[in-house]
Amino acid sequence: MSKGTMEYSVLRYTPSKFAGEYINLGVLFADDTDSNARFSHINKMDRLSSFDNNVDIEGVRRLLESIDKDVHKMSAENKFILEDFIKYYINGFEFSKPKKAVYEEYDEMVDMLSQSYLRFDGSKAE
Repeated sequence: MSKGTMEYSVLRYTPSKFAGEYINLGVLFADDTDSNARFSHINKMDRLSSFDNNVDIEGVRRLLESIDKDVHKMSAENKFILEDFIKYYINGFEFSKPKKAVYEEYDEMVDMLSQSYLRFDGSKAE
C-alpha cells in the first residue's frame, strides 16, 4: 500500500491517574482510505513489571492479544473505525487522542511509528 493518510493512537497503562505516569503498551493504526487496521504491541514485559511491580502481567498479555485479535477481525470485515474502537478504553488502560500521519509506504510508517513508541521492545506490527 503506498501514499496515503493514517490515524494512530497509543495504548498506555497508568497505575495512577493522579501521578500522571504512564508506559506505552501498543500502537493502533488505521488507514484512512480503507478499513485496514493493525495493532503493534510490546512483547517484553520486563519494563512493564519494573514500571509497576503490582501489575498482572498475564492479564496485560491477554488484553494485548485480545485487542490484536479484535482489530484483525474488524479490519478483515471492513468494520474498523479507530475512534469507535478506542473510546471504551479508560482508566488504567487508555488510548491517546488519535493523530494523523501521511505516508509513502504504509508498512514502513507502521514499523517506524511502532519502533518510536515502543522503542524498548523492538516490536513491529503484524
